[in-house]
Amino acid sequence: MLSRIVYPPMALKQGIEAVVYLELFIDSNGAIRKIKVLKDPGHGFAEAAVKALEGLTCIPANANGKNCAVRYRYPVKFTLN
Repeated sequence: MLSRIVYPPMALKQGIEAVVYLELFIDSNGAIRKIKVLKDPGHGFAEAAVKALEGLTCIPANANGKNCAVRYRYPVKFTLN
């Protein structure tokens, strides 16, 4: 997933770091069906985080031996090295 993140160009130029908080709706097959932005620091960070996660599939949640759908809060941290 990290390789899919594109740092917003204006934020990079200005040296801005931020954290975007997302809520992911993941189905019982592990596909991310919906992404909701909970905290957007601006400067294009939220758009970059959502774009990086769109279309990804993850390991599905498991309850009592069966895959299940979940909501998951996920922070995406943008830092300059």
